[in-house]
Amino acid sequence: MDRFESVTADDVASAVLQFRRHKPPVVTMDLGLPPDQDSTSEGFRLLEKLIELEPGTKVIVLTGQNDQSNALRAMS
Repeated sequence: MDRFESVTADDVASAVLQFRRHKPPVVTMDLGLPPDQDSTSEGFRLLEKLIELEPGTKVIVLTGQNDQSNALRAMS
């Protein structure tokens, strides 16, 4: 049986710390992160940082914001 470990973070700084510590092959993240959950700025900042640290990491981006331009930006 396969077992997976989940690690959580509440903001960009703690997410980067956990990412560096655990080096996960897959990250699931929301674009709306504190301190500005109603915006995507923090989420995109984290996404760019994760790809910078480990370009081969697979990232699954979730968001409650119904904006196609953000979805396209996250995929690129």
